[in-house]
Amino acid sequence: MSFKKIVYILLFCCFILIGCTNGKALNDSSEASVDDPLVLRLGHNMNEDHPVHTALDKFRTEIQDRSNGRIRIIIYPNGQLGSEPLMLEQMQAGVLDIVKVAAPQMSDYSMGYEAFGLPFLFESEEHFKTVMNSDAMKEFFMEEGNGFITLTYFTAGQRSFYTKDTPILKPEDLSGLNIRVQELSAQMEMVTAMGGTPIAMEYGEVYPSLQSGLIDGTENNEISLTNGYHGEVAKAYSYTQHARIPDVLVVNEQLWERLDLQDQEMFLEVAEEITEEFYDLWDKEVEEAINMAKNEMDVEFYEDIDIKPFQEKTEHIIDSYVAMDPGIEQVVDIIRNN
Repeated sequence: MSFKKIVYILLFCCFILIGCTNGKALNDSSEASVDDPLVLRLGHNMNEDHPVHTALDKFRTEIQDRSNGRIRIIIYPNGQLGSEPLMLEQMQAGVLDIVKVAAPQMSDYSMGYEAFGLPFLFESEEHFKTVMNSDAMKEFFMEEGNGFITLTYFTAGQRSFYTKDTPILKPEDLSGLNIRVQELSAQMEMVTAMGGTPIAMEYGEVYPSLQSGLIDGTENNEISLTNGYHGEVAKAYSYTQHARIPDVLVVNEQLWERLDLQDQEMFLEVAEEITEEFYDLWDKEVEEAINMAKNEMDVEFYEDIDIKPFQEKTEHIIDSYVAMDPGIEQVVDIIRNN
C-alpha cells in the first residue's frame, strides 16, 4: 500500500471521529443557529488559484451570509482529502458533505453520468450551456435514491490534446504516444481508438510525468497549461476539442434531506448564481492562460483542425455506451435533443 493511500485512509478515519464528536446532531437545518451552526465540509482537487476554487469560495460565503451564519462551509482544496473517487466514498459515508468532481466520476453511483465523458457529444460551448441549463438536465441532476443530489455544474471548457513537441493534427499523430487521461473508461477507449496509448493518472501527477517522459502528452483545457504549469514542458496545443466534461457539485442525499425547504431553495439559488458567474470567470481565465502560454511559455496553438477524422475513429464508442445502460442513453438523449 502506498504512503499516499495510507495518509488518505488516516484522514478518512480522523474525519469519521470528528464527524461523530462534533457537537450534537441536528435533526434539520432549522435547528441550527449562529451559536450552534450546521458545519459542512466541502472537498475538491483544484488549487486555490483555480477559478473553480474561487467559485466555491463564493458559494461558501453566500451560504453563510444568506443563512445569517446558521450554516457554515469549510473547504478542503488541493485534493487534501484524497482523489475524487476517495472523496466520493467519504461523501457517501457521511464524512464529507459536498464534493466537486468531474461528472463521469459519479457513474459508480448513477451510470447516466458516464455519458459526460464520451467524445464529441457537445457541438460547441453554446450547445453545452443550453443542454446543461435545460429542464431535462436539471431533473436528472435532482434524481433521488443514489446517495447524492447534484446542486449545479461548472464548465471546464473544451478538452484538446497537448504534447511535449508533436502537434496532433490527425489521429495518426497519436500513434506511439503515451497520453495521460483521467481515470475514465471512455477516455481510455477514445485515445486507443485514435491510435494513442492512454495512461490514467491523477491531475497532480501530470507535470512530473511530462518532465520525466513517462507521458508524451495529455488532454485538457488551456488553463491547465498555466495553472498546472504543463506549458513549461508541453509546447504543442492542438484544438481537437474532443470533449466538454463538466464538473459537478454534489451533496450527500441524507444531508440534503436534513435541510429544510427554505435552505434547499437557498442552496439551489446560490448554486445557480455561481454557475452563471463562473462562465465569465472561466472565459477570462482562459484568455489569460492562452496569452501567458504563448508569450511566457512559448506554447504553440494549432487551430482549424479537421475534427471529422477524430469523430469517425470514436463514433462507435458512443453507440456502445448507449447500449450499455439506460441511464447513459437518457443523458445522451438529453444532449442530442437540446
